[in-house]
Amino acid sequence: MDWTDRLAPKPPRRRYPFWARRDRRRTAQAMAAGRTAQEMALVNRVPV
Repeated sequence: MDWTDRLAPKPPRRRYPFWARRDRRRTAQAMAAGRTAQEMALVNRVPV
């Protein structure tokens, strides 16, 4: 499963807002640094 899609979902539109790219990048960096999916879900305000 790709946690980036689950924790920081891509918006449906082609030109998506800055927060989506920011959240996806931040999530990817945090997961690489050893943060858990549950922590990132709390930060990104999405249900796991």
